[in-house]
Amino acid sequence: MSCESPLDPVRGSSNTPQEWATTGKPQGGPESKVTTMSVINTLELEGVSADSWGAAAREALREAAKTIRNIRRMEVLHTSATISDGGIEEFRTEVRIFFEVEPRP
Repeated sequence: MSCESPLDPVRGSSNTPQEWATTGKPQGGPESKVTTMSVINTLELEGVSADSWGAAAREALREAAKTIRNIRRMEVLHTSATISDGGIEEFRTEVRIFFEVEPRP
């Protein structure tokens, strides 16, 4: 695989992908700065509350934060409710949390 231009727009250097594979980093002038990238992992869980779907989502986040560090965001995937005697007994919110994986020392 070859680059069509002398400057690779993705990597910001004139190295070919093959050169990157052998050196692990770009070679050259000021454009050869290596940037670090974080890895994000996800986990889906469900929170339950007697009060509201929002409270159920906050409960899911609170529980996850007890054992997971670096939580960056949360997405609400689904809401539902358990019904008893014609009324809502409990609110359920399924969420996906996104957290940064810590690099090894």
